[in-house]
Amino acid sequence: MFSKDTFRIVYEGLCENRLGASLVGISVWKTTLFAWAWGAALGALAGVVIAPLIFVRYISGTMPMLKGFTAIAIGGLTTVGSIMAGLLLGIMEAYTVGLISSEFADAIVFSVLILVLLGRSYGILGRTEDGGM
Repeated sequence: MFSKDTFRIVYEGLCENRLGASLVGISVWKTTLFAWAWGAALGALAGVVIAPLIFVRYISGTMPMLKGFTAIAIGGLTTVGSIMAGLLLGIMEAYTVGLISSEFADAIVFSVLILVLLGRSYGILGRTEDGGM
């Protein structure tokens, strides 16, 4: 989807070789600043969305962050795989709360992560040439 996007090409070039990117005219400082600002904006948006749902404390974001990481790891570090894994984990968690107990919801999610990583260490939709060891 974003394979021909200008920003992606700039960021990939910057990640690959900072000196080479600066030699071809890419502003390393501005691009890095934009990436950090974009990440901070997405983090702030996530905080605004999750704050009404849970009581906000200094440690409030730990479990949503771990569940997001779990979805990304299960999805295989791909956009489509992460979205599918997130939806799958959300459905599994909802069924666990409804059918078994809310005490086991987090345990089920992380058990699925362990099982997927034991079976396919590169995720459901990931490929070994995407950066596997």
